[in-house]
Parts: sequence; C-alpha cells; structure tokens
Amino acid sequence: MAHMSRAGRVYERGKALNEDLRRNIIQDVVEKGGDLVTGDFPGSFSEIALKNRTTYNTVRKIWKQFFETGSTRYESHAAGSKHLQQDDLDFIRFLKTSRASMATGEVYRYVNEFCNVASGTSNAAIQRALRNHLTDGRWTWKRLTQPVTEKFSPENVHYCQQFVNFNYISRSPFPVPRYQL
Repeated sequence: MAHMSRAGRVYERGKALNEDLRRNIIQDVVEKGGDLVTGDFPGSFSEIALKNRTTYNTVRKIWKQFFETGSTRYESHAAGSKHLQQDDLDFIRFLKTSRASMATGEVYRYVNEFCNVASGTSNAAIQRALRNHLTDGRWTWKRLTQPVTEKFSPENVHYCQQFVNFNYISRSPFPVPRYQL
C-alpha cells in the first residue's frame, strides 16, 4: 500500500528506494561538490533531500554507503547473518530438529557456549536464523514437530470410526439405519 511522505514522495513501507533515485542522489551530491575519493561533501544534504523529496538522513546514508562500497544497491542487514556462519546455522538446525520444543533462549545459550562466534550472538539473531537463513526455507514450530506414531494405528483408527458413528447416529434428527462394521 502506497503512502505519501512529508516531502511529497510516494513510497511503500518496508521497500527500499529504487535504484534510479539512488543514482540521482549520488549524481546530485557529486555535482554539488561531493568528493568520490575522500567522501567529503561541503554542501548541504538538506538541499538534495528537498530536491529528491527524501529526508536528510536518507541522502546522507546513501552517500556514505556509496563512498564505502562503491555501489548504489540497497543491502539489507537482514539479508544474511553477519556473524553466524554456516557451521553455526547447521548447529542451530541440529538443535531444533533433535528437540523441536527447545526454546530459543536455550538455543542461544548453546550457540554462545559451543559455537565460535567472535562477539557472541543475540536471541533475535537466532530467531532470524530459524525463520530465514536455514537451507530448508522458513521453519515454524508446526514444521518442526514430529507426528505421533500411534495416530494411525489400526486400534486408534477403529476407535475414531466408532466415535464418529456413535455421534452421527445419536445426533441425527432422522432415523439412521445402523450399519454393522
């Protein structure tokens, strides 16, 4: 759903600025005296923000990113785990498949204890890894649970059928012939 910013630009919440607008902002900064070598900008970001109908901080961040990476592409911080490596993700996957009911707080404790994460990790990073970064796609509690093995045993199926037959016959407003099973 499109929204209108205070500056008058139409945007979609949660979506990054398009590539063309980012290039226009970089071009405007360079034209106003932005130095591609040092990253200095003697002008005002507010002027460029008004021209492109964005905010001061947006222009400043785009210029800073362009100076540091040389790219105008938007790079999401959630696109990949910065500090959890593939070994750590495999360990998290092992923990959750071995015991699906394991809370993320417990997984957090095991990861910080047994994985080689330089500065530790956070509970939110583990939840994000479970949702987005595992190889099998999005994991949910329902997907991790194991079905009960006794669910489809012959005795249980027979019991369920008897229950359905009894309730169907006893609650029916019309006379129902009783079938022999």
